[in-house]
Amino acid sequence: MKSLLLKASNSVAKFNQMPKKILGKGAKRPLVNLPLNVIELDSNNPRLADEHLGSNELTVLRVLYEEFDLEEIGFSMAENGYFDEEPIVVVPKNLPKSIKLDETDVEKTQKEIENLIKNESGIKFIVVEGNRRIAAAKLLVDKELRGKLEISKDDFPIPKNKEVEDDLRLIPAIVYSDSKFISP
Repeated sequence: MKSLLLKASNSVAKFNQMPKKILGKGAKRPLVNLPLNVIELDSNNPRLADEHLGSNELTVLRVLYEEFDLEEIGFSMAENGYFDEEPIVVVPKNLPKSIKLDETDVEKTQKEIENLIKNESGIKFIVVEGNRRIAAAKLLVDKELRGKLEISKDDFPIPKNKEVEDDLRLIPAIVYSDSKFISP
């Protein structure tokens, strides 16, 4: 019994010596609902083969469709919409120099982002985590895009109703000011 108490005491002592800051923890990041049309796929996504890195969005979308089984996600999203519990992670592109995202002030950052989108500032957001989900959402709501990629409704689902389609046009996203702040 004595040795068990000594082990427990040693464990508590070690725990108390651990650094208090844990990687991946800290200030909450802004969670905003972004219109799907301001979200761009990551052309430097590490999942892409070297020959596709830096490609345009249509090429990235084609590669994700052909090689990464978007149908599975598409069927779920066509039936249920987007799961708010699974926000994507994005970084801004074309952020006006006058705007500095203050990730310690979530409400302020949310308002700044919403205003930039409302004012049609040209801001876009690059997906860091969630490229497959966004690719599936784009294919679900954009018939013209499916046509460009020659994807028939027999090959990829369509939203079951207008409510689901509208839900897929607004995506929950965690916003970081720069990808260097995102844990690997």
